[in-house]
Amino acid sequence: MYLNEANMKDKILDDQPLIPFLIDFFGTRNKMQHLRFIEEWLQLVMTRDFYTKRNDPANMLYFHDLFVELYELLFQLSQDQKDIEKWNNLISDNGQQTSVDDHLQYLSAEEIINPLLVIKDVFKEHDFSFYKKVLREWLEESLNSGFSDGISESVFPLYPNTKRIIEACWLLNQYVKEKNFVKG
Repeated sequence: MYLNEANMKDKILDDQPLIPFLIDFFGTRNKMQHLRFIEEWLQLVMTRDFYTKRNDPANMLYFHDLFVELYELLFQLSQDQKDIEKWNNLISDNGQQTSVDDHLQYLSAEEIINPLLVIKDVFKEHDFSFYKKVLREWLEESLNSGFSDGISESVFPLYPNTKRIIEACWLLNQYVKEKNFVKG
């Protein structure tokens, strides 16, 4: 028995591991809270401020692992043209427009229309192993008591990309919510 086209479109992303991850990722913290965490994490490394409840070592390790998984899933997506096409279909089917209230400050107008462009751009020069290594260095540096000059070489390229990825993933999550891909 064949599914009709409407049912096929509804099932198009059922096999995407990114969907449950995004639901959990933005269920833990909203877009602004994730962006603020990245800001505080960098501030901790740059100034050696004391840990707070939000950026204590256990919380940093948890979110380090979360961002490693995010980068891994996005890298896998960037390498699979069929999956990219599935997401492109979802984006074009929804035609969702963002509002001023969305506060998307790290994406270009073109990236807001198609957040997959951010993923392609982030992985244009570096693969997942690079980002995993840099996230680990960032975590280690934030847990160390002394500041090293090497942090700028490793963390600073990752920092703006992570902010862009958070916003792009938030848009993808909005598309998922729009299509009700939440598994019950």
